[in-house]
Amino acid sequence: MTTHGTVCGALLVVTMISGGCTAARMAVPEELNARAAALPVERDTGPQGHGTLRFGPHQVTEYRQGWTTAPGVTMNAVSVQAEQTPYRFRITPAGEGTRAVECKATRARLQVTQQTTLAGRPATSGLEADVQPRRVSCTIASAGPESRSGQLRIEQEPGRSFAAPHGRVAGRAQLGEVALEIESSTRLEGGAQLAYAGFQLRQGERLIAAVETLNQGRVWLAPELTPEVRELAVVASSALLLDSGWQTPVD
Repeated sequence: MTTHGTVCGALLVVTMISGGCTAARMAVPEELNARAAALPVERDTGPQGHGTLRFGPHQVTEYRQGWTTAPGVTMNAVSVQAEQTPYRFRITPAGEGTRAVECKATRARLQVTQQTTLAGRPATSGLEADVQPRRVSCTIASAGPESRSGQLRIEQEPGRSFAAPHGRVAGRAQLGEVALEIESSTRLEGGAQLAYAGFQLRQGERLIAAVETLNQGRVWLAPELTPEVRELAVVASSALLLDSGWQTPVD
């Protein structure tokens, strides 16, 4: 039986199984799925890049995405562009103070253009590739005089080839003394794969949270987390959900 990713209806990532359409879902390892309920994400962010987001008792407000800028340098048929997209939001994890988060997604792309003749008419062909992998950097402000600030950094590794350009994404989030490792996940329920189905968050070797970035999104938070670890997991999950750059097509 062949399973692959496709699209049925507007903006809904699905899998096709024996000719039928069903919403694609990220596969969550049993070590987390067995003890944490999925929290559906409620979005009101709209096409303008601003609004709110909520999962369980955790609330994002004042989300704003800025304009993407792409200054570049062109020499003959070769150009390099440095894309940059800022976004910011305020997050109130349940039982904790509100934090302001400022993020910036960046990457650099190389484009080579060639003028040719096709059937006696001029034609243009080209090739594009990332020369600097996509990166997301966030600063996390303190929630008050007794709390500490933090940061999040994730980076896309180079792809295996032009046919498979989407490499693994990995990084780290830290808030005070608490640190979490972040890694992208490609596996869907049923065995299919997407370049980015979502992310897993670990504290040391322990999987403590997962974020599905498909469609509306879902979040899993281990129930035994301390308030400090849960707060960082909620902040990091929100930053990942609000960055649409990882919602990519099937390899």
